[in-house]
Amino acid sequence: FAVNPGCILIALRFDIEDKAMKNISEFLHKLDKIRFNSNYLVHKADIEKLRSDISAIRARNLKVGLMDNYLWKYESSPYGNAECWVAFHKPSEKYIGAASLYPRVVYVKGESQNIWVAGDFSVDKDHRGTGLSIRILLDMWKAILGDEKYSWLYSVPNLKSKPLLYKGGAIKLGSHNKY
Repeated sequence: FAVNPGCILIALRFDIEDKAMKNISEFLHKLDKIRFNSNYLVHKADIEKLRSDISAIRARNLKVGLMDNYLWKYESSPYGNAECWVAFHKPSEKYIGAASLYPRVVYVKGESQNIWVAGDFSVDKDHRGTGLSIRILLDMWKAILGDEKYSWLYSVPNLKSKPLLYKGGAIKLGSHNKY
């Protein structure tokens, strides 16, 4: 097996890890007071209706083919469909960013737990540095915090998104053994 020291585990319920929840809750409270650029609209996506838009964002930013593994990751996973938040740029009438969560089952100390795996977080280059990435993260976390079905959010961020997750209140709760 390989140890992946770069992963970030985030608690989603207060009873799991109070320190993580306190950081994220404080972050969300502060961001509620920030006024974001009104040229953008962030919302939860209908993954079937916006399939081509989400695929195009992934292709532009993550160097994957238009439909590479989209159907499996988003619509045909044995653990359920993904959830995705998208950013729409009103002046250009174009979707320019997205972040997704994929349901999985993991075993912790012999017990199965439902978790989210965060992935495909990207914003088109021309729209970076506008606060949009943090807005997507905010809206996504607001929607899933406190969900009784899922215990954890797991992420293996790249070098660009790791600081953003920490800025968003995430803390490293542990490492992951990958077999």
